[in-house]
Parts: sequence; C-alpha cells; structure tokens
Amino acid sequence: MEILFPITFFSVLGMVVAAAAFIVARMRSGAPVLMSFHSILVSYFFLMTTVSFFIVVSGITDTVKVGLTLPFGREFSYWTPVPMRPVPPPEPGASGPGTRPQPPSEEEAARAQREVERQLQDDLIQGGTLMVVGGLFWALHRGGRRAVAGRDPDAERCFAQSQTTIMLVVTGIVGLMSVAVGAYELLRYIIVVRDEFGGRQAPGEAIAAALVFVPAWLSFLSAVIRRSGQPENGS
Repeated sequence: MEILFPITFFSVLGMVVAAAAFIVARMRSGAPVLMSFHSILVSYFFLMTTVSFFIVVSGITDTVKVGLTLPFGREFSYWTPVPMRPVPPPEPGASGPGTRPQPPSEEEAARAQREVERQLQDDLIQGGTLMVVGGLFWALHRGGRRAVAGRDPDAERCFAQSQTTIMLVVTGIVGLMSVAVGAYELLRYIIVVRDEFGGRQAPGEAIAAALVFVPAWLSFLSAVIRRSGQPENGS
C-alpha cells in the first residue's frame, strides 16, 4: 500500500510534464497556447486510468503475497516474531549460564501464529478492496476517455504516449528492485539456517511484487517496441 503514494506522485508529475510538452508543441505549431477543455479532460482521464491501474496492480500484489503462503507456508510471506522469556538470574555465588532466552510456551507460540494470520487476513482484505475499487475507477475513466475520443487527436496522442511511458518506467523500476530484493531474500531464506530464538526475513512480499510488476513491464515494453516500428501518423 505504501508504494501507491510515490507511484501516484510520479504519475501526476509525468502528466504535468506531458501537459507542458504538449503546450510547447502547440506553440511551435502556431496553434493556440492554452489547452482546450477537451484537452484537459483527456489529460484527466489518462491520469486517472494510470493511477487506477497501479491501484489494481497493488491489490494483485497483495493477493499474490497471500497466495504464496499456500505452497510455501506462512513464514514465506510473513515474518513471525519469536517470543522469548528471560530466565531469572542465578542466585549470588551460584554458577550457571545466567540469563538466556527460553523457547516460548504453547500460549505464546499460538499468539504469534494468530498475529501472522491477522496479517494475512489484512492483506487479503486490502488486496481485494484495491482490486475492486481500482477496477471500478479504471472502468469509469476508461469510459470517459472513449466518450471524448476523437475530439482532440493531438492531445490524445500526446497523453497516450505519456501514459505508456509512465507505466513502462514505473513497472520497470519497481520490477527491477523487486527482482533484486526478492532474489537476495529468497537465497537468504533458503541458505541461512534459522536460529532457534530468532526469525528470518520473509521473501514473499518482494517476490509477489516481482511476479506482478515484471510481466506488466514486459507488456508495456513490448507495446513501446511495437509502436516505435509504426509511422508517426499511425501511433
């Protein structure tokens, strides 16, 4: 959920830059500098479909994170804190190891497991909510885009290209970071032996992000490559 805020900021910034570039292009062509009302509507619909898309993708990531626990267990996606009880210090003059952690009781272990289940349920609810809300908003604004289509072809072309570029950059950055972090955490999860009284980092969240964002990035990259091979008037 936290990643939505920087993604939204980047999307808004990208559309502002696209609007500025569109105005500069109009100035060079001798057209009126100010954007028309339809141009503003086009930029709004493209911005909202972009943000809605990333909301849906974030919801899918949460759901995939939960789904990874089915074949690999809860610890794969959720860090389980290990409660420890200190042993009272030895009596004065007595020899012994002193204070050291003890394995948790059954009640403490059950409490930790309930906390893991609570996190899983939160992600499941959050993922479903983001997918439904984001999907509804995406469909609504997609319909708005179609309603104003054809009235300002130059604006539609400019903001469509900007939207594709924004999605390509965001999914590429998040996908690359997720692959790097997920690979490290997965290797650490497999290789490093868990200490009796310690936990280990769960790789599920980073891997879930990689499984969602990398295919999205490849899809946009393919679209950009296909578009680059078309003549400018057919883009």
